[in-house]
Amino acid sequence: MKKNTVFIVGAGASKEVNIPTGYELKDVISQLLDIKYDTVDRQISGDHTIAYALQEHVKGQNRYPDWRFHAKSATHSI
Repeated sequence: MKKNTVFIVGAGASKEVNIPTGYELKDVISQLLDIKYDTVDRQISGDHTIAYALQEHVKGQNRYPDWRFHAKSATHSI
């Protein structure tokens, strides 16, 4: 008869298998959400896909139609 085996892995073990710790994950998310532009509206930081998604999300909205408001909110929430 074949027996099933269950492994219980503690939170600290994730680092050993190259999964980021909570603090490392927070830093990654913070960098992705740090969406900033230069004076001619070229994106200089943050994730381009997230910035594009924000732009698409606010299209046609009456409240806060400028996607930069959302980008700024994301930057200040981390």
